[in-house]
Amino acid sequence: MMSITLTLTALLLVVPSLMSGQAESSPTCDPKYSAMSATHSRCLPPKDEAKLEPLSQETKNEIVRLHNNYRSKIDPPASDMLKLYWDDTLAKTVESLMMQCEGNHDAMGDRMEPDWPNVKIGQNIGMNHKGWQNMLNKFWIEQGIKRLNYTYEGGYVTGLGHFYQMATARSNRIGCAMVKCKKRDKGTYTYRACNYAPCLNAGDLAYTKGESASLCPDHQTANGTLCDCKDKLCYHEGVLDVGTCTCQCKGIWTGDNCEKIDCLQGESSSCKSKDCNEPQTKMFCPHTCGECTNCQGVVCNNGVLNYETCTCECFEGYNGESCDVQVCTEPDNPLCTRIKALGQCDEDGKMTASGKTAYCPMLCGKCKTNCPPCENFGDLTDLNTCACKCKGTFRGERCESCEAARDQFVCGSLKALAGSCDNTASPFYVVLQTDCPLLCGVC
Repeated sequence: MMSITLTLTALLLVVPSLMSGQAESSPTCDPKYSAMSATHSRCLPPKDEAKLEPLSQETKNEIVRLHNNYRSKIDPPASDMLKLYWDDTLAKTVESLMMQCEGNHDAMGDRMEPDWPNVKIGQNIGMNHKGWQNMLNKFWIEQGIKRLNYTYEGGYVTGLGHFYQMATARSNRIGCAMVKCKKRDKGTYTYRACNYAPCLNAGDLAYTKGESASLCPDHQTANGTLCDCKDKLCYHEGVLDVGTCTCQCKGIWTGDNCEKIDCLQGESSSCKSKDCNEPQTKMFCPHTCGECTNCQGVVCNNGVLNYETCTCECFEGYNGESCDVQVCTEPDNPLCTRIKALGQCDEDGKMTASGKTAYCPMLCGKCKTNCPPCENFGDLTDLNTCACKCKGTFRGERCESCEAARDQFVCGSLKALAGSCDNTASPFYVVLQTDCPLLCGVC
């Protein structure tokens, strides 16, 4: 089934800010609204010339009925169109805006509801229509009235914002208000406006083309033309699955309405470079931004932190508790064990002593291997098999056995150097330990 994109304009999604004269905050504003925005519509004192026309329950029911009737008969049909329900919270917010007697849209952040985190709100405003049915009918058929080059397949055409808001499948709550304003020398203006939740995000599908309500066979209205998930909302940009009426949560959010933080989820390694002042960063980088406090202090430099075990899962090529050690790709030069008592490692993992230089990344701590060490100065020769090459007469898988140990013939002349057997700084230390194990008491 082909899905066709109907996109809202920026006008509906990110509308102009309130007029400067509306910035004064109402002394009766609930702090939860002023905390969201100093210019939230709920915090604007009503203008003296504004008169609220309260809506009867009958009128509210009629507004909802008209919307659902239009939505159920949309052409082409919608397979995922939700039934709308009345919401007093939305109505109160849009009422406060209309009491400014300006007829302007407010900013998205000035109409969002603090109890519905990150649920974006859509909006339609009309002026001086003969009634609700007259206004909504004009909004619904505006593409025909304006004779714009509109086709469903062609997507959005500028000027159809009212229609697109009414046709947004994901909206399932609506609240409206009616206000009359006496304007000096201009007579009386009547404003009718509605807020919708949630609204359409830019680039999203307005609805999915297909047989009516075919994507919600278990959650349809009685006549089978709309999906019915009641007034369920998904917070933090979660998406309501109309087939199951459950929320598909994003990022670290979980719960029936995506209201809970799941701190056991990981986050991208790119979070380290993100700005936690950005709302999206807080959503997807909760540990970096302090929203989650488990595993505090554990840093994975080249890996991902498992928040259940608080351990690092390293990327390929790295290991260590903090994934800060590179995995060795080749064994050290055999010369490394001979000169380690005399040489010092440089920043590249090389050692130089007595005019000899060797690449010793393991010995210098530049990389690590999962192989157990070779004992008695044996050399690790294969990182896959962890095979050791033993020095002198040491034997065993890790060169640990003294069973066949014997001193080399040269050891007799080295008795005078026996005092160097335990002197790790002596140039003869390694030779004595490996070639004269009996003399030095190693075996």
